[in-house]
Amino acid sequence: TLREYARYLATEAQHDEAPWYLASWRFWEAFPALLDDFEVPSWLGDDWLAQVDEAVRPTLIWMFIGPPRTGSWLHLDVAHSSAWNAQITGRKRWILFPPGQDDCLYDGRVNAFAPDLARFPLFAKARAVVADVEPGDVIFTPSAWWHQTLNLETGIALTGNFANAWNGEQVSAWLDAHPLALAAQGLGGLAEAFRQRLRRAR
Repeated sequence: TLREYARYLATEAQHDEAPWYLASWRFWEAFPALLDDFEVPSWLGDDWLAQVDEAVRPTLIWMFIGPPRTGSWLHLDVAHSSAWNAQITGRKRWILFPPGQDDCLYDGRVNAFAPDLARFPLFAKARAVVADVEPGDVIFTPSAWWHQTLNLETGIALTGNFANAWNGEQVSAWLDAHPLALAAQGLGGLAEAFRQRLRRAR
C-alpha cells in the first residue's frame, strides 16, 4: 500500500542496494480528485491525444516517488510523444540524447549514468544534455529523445505525455505501426481516432 511504501522510504530505502521505486503510478485511478490539483502549463500547447474520442482516449499522466539512487532506465516515451515532468519535491538528474544517435544507445540497454563501455563501446560517442531539476522545476522532453533519470534525493514528480502540431506526425506514424501494442492496452481505435484529429489540424 501507499502507507507501507511511505514507511519504507522513511526507514529502509537508504540501506537497500536497489531501493524500490514507485514509477509510472496511475494515481488518478485511486485518487481522481488529485487531477483537479494542477493545471498543465498553457505554453505546452494543445494535447491532441486528450481530444480524441473518450472511448479510446488514453490518460498519459503519472506520478513518480522514490528515494536516492532510483530512477528510470534509458528509454523513449510512449508513441514518440513529448512530455513535461514537474519536480514536486527532491532533486533529480536527467540525461537526454538528441535524435540520430540510436546506434550509440543500444536500444536503451546501456545505463547512461554508469555505462559499461566494454559491452557498449559506441556509447562513448553519444552526445548528451544533462540537467538537475529541483522542486518547482518543469523539464520538457521532446519527441524521440532518449532519456534516463536518477533521483539525487527522495522526491515526488508528476509527468504527462502529449501530442500536438509539433510532433503529431511522429505520434501518428508510431500509432499506425504498433496496432498490437495498442490492442493489448484496450486502445485498438486510438490510431484511427488520432489520425482524424490530425486531419482536422491539417
